Amino acid sequence: MFERFTKDARAVVEQAVSEAEASGAARVDTLHLLTAVVDAGHAEEGTGALGLLAAVDVAPADIAGRVVELRRHGGLSNVDRRALRDVGIDVDAIVARVEERHGEGAMAEPTPATGGIRGRRRRIRWHMPFGDGAKRVLQASLRQARDVRDNYIGSEHVLPALAAVPGPAADVLTDAGATPERLRRALLQRRLAA
Repeated sequence: MFERFTKDARAVVEQAVSEAEASGAARVDTLHLLTAVVDAGHAEEGTGALGLLAAVDVAPADIAGRVVELRRHGGLSNVDRRALRDVGIDVDAIVARVEERHGEGAMAEPTPATGGIRGRRRRIRWHMPFGDGAKRVLQASLRQARDVRDNYIGSEHVLPALAAVPGPAADVLTDAGATPERLRRALLQRRLAA
């Protein structure tokens, strides 16, 4: 499947891996993919995923800010937070207390450890595994491409897949107004206009 990825889609995957490694995560998750997709460094504005976001009037900076806020809350999805609220647990209050004692962002992903008895930095692995959600997103991006009869997978296919696969990245996109339906419609309109 990776051979069908365009240059910008490959850059998204590579950047997601780099983000996961830099944060000390054990796996690439959907939020790493989302952060990489909305980063303007890999694509020209108005093309790929950035073009779809513009078509649904969602700013990449808004998505990036929402990802930071979600990570600040331990990466809990809206479903997770509602379930905890339903049993009487106030996630916002817990985050506030933890940050009061340990500093802002204390519940975010860990930073890379320096590890080892000699204090050497942890080596970056050549292969970073993908979490189940991230794998489902990449598989869904292939379906997105097939649905619009594209013979390649670009970031414009990864973005709607991120919105369609349930989890934290889908929550961020949906809360910002980039629903799976709106993104798919924007992708289809771009194909019809081409």
